[in-house]
Amino acid sequence: MSQKEIKVGIAGLGRIGRLHAEIFNYHVDGAKLVSVMDVVENLAKNVADKLKVKWFTNYSTFLKDPELDAVVIATPTFLHKDMIIQAVEEGKHVFTEKPLTVTVSEAKEVIKAAEKAGVKL
Repeated sequence: MSQKEIKVGIAGLGRIGRLHAEIFNYHVDGAKLVSVMDVVENLAKNVADKLKVKWFTNYSTFLKDPELDAVVIATPTFLHKDMIIQAVEEGKHVFTEKPLTVTVSEAKEVIKAAEKAGVKL
């Protein structure tokens, strides 16, 4: 029985985000990069054109894409909590760069949100 291919999007296209995009696009069996998102339009468009995926500059719109199963969050740490909570509330699985959040209490909050949503964090 074959596993369902996980469709992944990358949010944040700095050095690490671009690295994740390349890895998911070319080297991860069972996963397919379907979109990238960054608030810098030229960056999002250039990475998407290179990898032949969709691109977004608005995180909420990115998350609404019905094709998307999981999100890699590669943004500055202070943005992680809100981005994770928004993603899990949209039913998306989340992989985030470390540290998870700025504080332990924020980490507990995102863990609880993921558990409530029934998604993997």
